[in-house]
Amino acid sequence: MSKKQGKITNAEWKPRKWVVPPDLYNSLNRFSIRCQLIIRDFLECKSRPLLIHGPTGVGKSLFSEFFVYEFQKITTNKNVLFVNCAALPDTLLESELFGFERGAHSTAFNVKLGYFEIIGDGVIVLEEIGEMAKHLQAKLLMVIENKIFSRLGSTTNIPFKAQIVATSNADKKKFRNDFIYRFNTFFIPPIHERRRDILYYINHINPGTIRNLTKGAVLSLLSYNWPGNVREIEHICNAMLENFIENSVINNHSEECFGSKYETNALEEQRQVMQIDNEFSDFKFDNLANLANNLKKSGIDIKKIEGILQSNLLSFESYAEKFYQGEGVFDSELGRVDI
Repeated sequence: MSKKQGKITNAEWKPRKWVVPPDLYNSLNRFSIRCQLIIRDFLECKSRPLLIHGPTGVGKSLFSEFFVYEFQKITTNKNVLFVNCAALPDTLLESELFGFERGAHSTAFNVKLGYFEIIGDGVIVLEEIGEMAKHLQAKLLMVIENKIFSRLGSTTNIPFKAQIVATSNADKKKFRNDFIYRFNTFFIPPIHERRRDILYYINHINPGTIRNLTKGAVLSLLSYNWPGNVREIEHICNAMLENFIENSVINNHSEECFGSKYETNALEEQRQVMQIDNEFSDFKFDNLANLANNLKKSGIDIKKIEGILQSNLLSFESYAEKFYQGEGVFDSELGRVDI
């Protein structure tokens, strides 16, 4: 989907297709109710701006696009504008949002309409609003409160009719004390609070990857906290896919050189497959051995724990047998949302 800075989109805009894993369903269902209430209030001229908050890489754009789709469906208003607040310097962002009169500053040679004026009674999505300077937050508060604004260099009030949708991963300290409370805030839970979704994301990003993972690898994936959320999962998936391909090439080359009777070392193959470049991630496949040792030192019977893990197709052993994929358990089509 194109998000051209400053260009209003029309009926050609379409949301992307998303796969919503099981533990995100409840959040999306609740968000759907929130959308209905906000849009109802908008039609009655008493809506509040919506702030979608959550850690980086968690999928805030899914929720903002879902709101835009619902808004367009209910109001039949197709005007939508996406603005990345982090991509524009403060002075330029102010001019882009509010517009300016001729002579308002040294480069104001002509009148410029701002996004707030261009959007009319559509939706304006302010992405990464936590990066907005606090003096600009104060000015935006006046727009939210009074439903009016003026171009830079002008005292003429212009009615503000649009619905604001904002996204942010910023801490409260990045906002003015009176700013965030003006928003109807919706929080998206991070991956470590919904670990069941990890395998669904992996199978959606690279279908079939699960079949190449060992029981220990799966347990490593489930126990890691994923600070980068879905984006970090995607990074690791791509690294795993490269390793699978490289391993296949090496095996084929060896068989060509030594004949069909060439015997591979399954353990070494698994170790090679699980080598991940940790430059952009702290994820490791082989942390489970340290965990098992620490449990032993603490006097915990890891054999009993291992027995429970094995019954659930998991293991402390990073390079144990492969994880079994039950038919249809990780269907890549599951949870597909066509909005």
